[in-house]
Amino acid sequence: MFISQFKDDLEWSGSDTVMSVKTGELININGIDVLVFEQNKSCTITYKDNSTEYNILLECDFELAKEFAKTIR
Repeated sequence: MFISQFKDDLEWSGSDTVMSVKTGELININGIDVLVFEQNKSCTITYKDNSTEYNILLECDFELAKEFAKTIR
């Protein structure tokens, strides 16, 4: 997990790069847009809550990663 906190709550443009994406989905959870990407042997979950950006790498399949993302509060 990588967490970045910014001084000001700036608008997020989603400028991160995720390599070797097989599948991706945008899920809105509790008013937060969460990006879930499936890669070759892992999945990445990326979202921003106010001035904090979260990037989570999971070694699981896409469906399990989406279920994990739904637990974000």
